[in-house]
Amino acid sequence: MQRGNEFYDLISVFFLALTVFICMISLLIMGNVVSAGPFAPQTDTPSPTRLSDVSLTPRPTIPTNTPAPASATVLPSATWTLLPSRTPSLSPTPLPSASFTTLPTFTPSSTPQNTNTPEPTNTPEPTQPATDVPTEGPTEGPSPTTAPTSAAFPLAPQSPFFRNAYLYPNCDWQGFGGNITLNGSIPGAGLEVRVTGDGINTPITSFSGTNTNFGAAGWEVRTGGAPSGGRYVLQVFSADGTRALSPPVEMVFPGTCEENLAFINFTQVGPLE
Repeated sequence: MQRGNEFYDLISVFFLALTVFICMISLLIMGNVVSAGPFAPQTDTPSPTRLSDVSLTPRPTIPTNTPAPASATVLPSATWTLLPSRTPSLSPTPLPSASFTTLPTFTPSSTPQNTNTPEPTNTPEPTQPATDVPTEGPTEGPSPTTAPTSAAFPLAPQSPFFRNAYLYPNCDWQGFGGNITLNGSIPGAGLEVRVTGDGINTPITSFSGTNTNFGAAGWEVRTGGAPSGGRYVLQVFSADGTRALSPPVEMVFPGTCEENLAFINFTQVGPLE
């Protein structure tokens, strides 16, 4: 058994030594220390090219300058034509002359434009209650009228007119409405508004300030439940109803839904007492 092992050991040592030898020879050949001999690789040597196989490219021919013939063709000479010259005009055309219009001269007048007209003084006069004055013939359309001049009263009506009673859109109302304003834009509340006329046996009264839809001192007097033609007289009195403060205002209703409200505003033009 030991002899067999020694044999295999000798074989292993042999191959190991052979491997080391081959490695050393390879290193020496790579370092050009020894020649590889028959084991050196062969190099391809290029075959020489024959001159007959080379194609030569001919050199380009440079053209030579050919002298021009002695007899050259003579070009025709150019002919110059003189243009007509401008003749300056010694007599210029005159421009149209401008005509000036003299404006009128305004001379300021020494008379002053605004003159202060003294206001009429309010002279208290005895007044009589207004009475209905019949008129001759039929009256067409609205015809507001005032009886005595308003200068004798501290309150004056301001352009009475008719319009639709917008607070009652169903056209189921007819009457008067308005506002009373004192000096300094003070509301004239608490004054009696009295209406008399056709179909009214007892005067209908109201007080300013009871209907603010027409103003701070607004008032309203209903004369009927539907538009109807009729003649009425309206007048403003003191709070106790003993003193007339405005002239009587007469209004004739046309009897339509578009003009079933007589709108009257009063303003102060004189002392209330």
